[in-house]
Amino acid sequence: MSSTDAVVIAGLPSPRGVRELAGLEADAVELTADERRHPRRRVTTRGGRVLVLALPRGEVIVPGALLHVAAAWYATVAAAPEPVLAVSPRSPGERIAVAHAVGSLHGSVALDGERLLVPDEPAIERALGRLGVPWARARLPFVPLSTGTPH
Repeated sequence: MSSTDAVVIAGLPSPRGVRELAGLEADAVELTADERRHPRRRVTTRGGRVLVLALPRGEVIVPGALLHVAAAWYATVAAAPEPVLAVSPRSPGERIAVAHAVGSLHGSVALDGERLLVPDEPAIERALGRLGVPWARARLPFVPLSTGTPH
């Protein structure tokens, strides 16, 4: 397949078992959390294949989802590393306060062990500062607990 050929994906294939994909070359496309919520775009896989995502509006793609199966290869979705704030609450109360503050700002929260990952946005950074919760900037895959509704 040349780089000018593109595979149009208008719907996700039915899930396949590992045996059905055995022997095929695995490929993946890395998408941020926001890109996974808006699956109508042109993307390039890690292997250089061009895919045109033309999925129904409102469909959310999750990491690990099977996008396409061809004769010799298949493509899945991977969560792309993206800028996040890695928050380290010191107590269950701080964890709840962070989740509430981020949710009030229409932000999403992801879990990463004991840390909470939240979008790296100025309003969220200010809220964390007001709460006095330890945090650090990071670049990690962001898989929110809830995808919410895109505004």
